[in-house]
Amino acid sequence: MSVESWIVDVLHGLSCARRSLFRAGAVLPFVAFAAVQIGMILLLAEFTAPGIHWISVPLVRVLGGEHALHYPMHLVALPGMYEPLYLALLAVVGIPLYAAGVRQAAVTFQGRDTRSSLRPSWIALVTVGVVYVVAAVAGPTLSAVLAGHTGEGAASAGIRAMGVVLGIVGQALFVYSPVAIALSAQSATGALRQSLRWFSTYPGPTLILLAVVALINLPGTLLLEHADRIVLKFSPELVIYIMLAGVVVEAISAFVLFTSIAGLAVGRKQVGW
Repeated sequence: MSVESWIVDVLHGLSCARRSLFRAGAVLPFVAFAAVQIGMILLLAEFTAPGIHWISVPLVRVLGGEHALHYPMHLVALPGMYEPLYLALLAVVGIPLYAAGVRQAAVTFQGRDTRSSLRPSWIALVTVGVVYVVAAVAGPTLSAVLAGHTGEGAASAGIRAMGVVLGIVGQALFVYSPVAIALSAQSATGALRQSLRWFSTYPGPTLILLAVVALINLPGTLLLEHADRIVLKFSPELVIYIMLAGVVVEAISAFVLFTSIAGLAVGRKQVGW
């Protein structure tokens, strides 16, 4: 496929995302997961608040250690404490909600209503969610470990950049799997195989969409890597605001990504584009 056809496919996917924006059923699942993320961030950030301290204090102690129980060190540790919880939430809650949104989004470009529930497919969605998350973080995690052994410099930066690329490729391989379940209620194994087939059909557009999403979320990620400097030189609470803003950005970019690839999976002919 030519670069020109890739661009046409990307524009087609974005057109499907734009059309889905006006369907509440497609948008609300992404908003719901954003609300879950915000709740978890506030639980960790305000862990001494009455009514939640009985669960939040032990959670902060386990995730961040004793030093994270003291202000403002708990805000320095906040991004690191939140990361594993976010990945678990994404696999167990986020991916099933995204699939529900995709199913409703598909109504706008398939022309048929989908009233049946995805609840019977929840285990399959969690399974593909776990695979998707592992594939997304394996490359960046390995590169971070390797970069830590090389010290600072061009070599370390190059290894980290390669990790980002591997993460995008890992996502690209399995990003269609919740879409496959949403559109045709496939099993987890069938959905993973279908994802590989759709990726092989649209490799360029899929990678482009994922790369754009990664770039959109990159500034917040880079800022939070220096949470200690933010706490030291600015207001400690700024870490919370950056994380909350990141949730909003992620919700928007996730909506665009999943509804766009759903449009690619359905195909241009079926949506009359």
